[in-house]
Amino acid sequence: MAKKKTTSTRTPATESKPAGGTAAKQPVRRTTAATTSTAVTKTASATAPSQKTFLENKMNQALGLVETKGLLALIEATDAMAKAANVEITKRIDIGGAFCTTVVTGDVGSVRAAVEAGAAAAAQVGELVGSHVIARPSEGLVEAFINK
Repeated sequence: MAKKKTTSTRTPATESKPAGGTAAKQPVRRTTAATTSTAVTKTASATAPSQKTFLENKMNQALGLVETKGLLALIEATDAMAKAANVEITKRIDIGGAFCTTVVTGDVGSVRAAVEAGAAAAAQVGELVGSHVIARPSEGLVEAFINK
């Protein structure tokens, strides 16, 4: 005969407290009784998923570039991009003659929002030379210009 599926949950709040008065942090344990007589125990943890590199997960990825004349405008633009959307600041490129560029990566929508915010911030503080978003760039482009 098959048993009913039962679940019992033990949380840190229901555990006994040590003599010091503070409860030690312990992971939440869930025990599930399966249709057999053995019990399976799973530990819930807050582990982050493995991060993939830009080239491994490029289907929805984009490159965003903001170029300014002067470092102050670039710093302001980079700060605005980081605060506006979930993007990763990949690289800063010094071109010469006071021109410099920040490269950000992330999903296409986030990169577009970040580049728009960065371009507006750079134009307010200093001189914006240009901004551009490249959706799903080719591997050769990323390897030749970004991963130097």
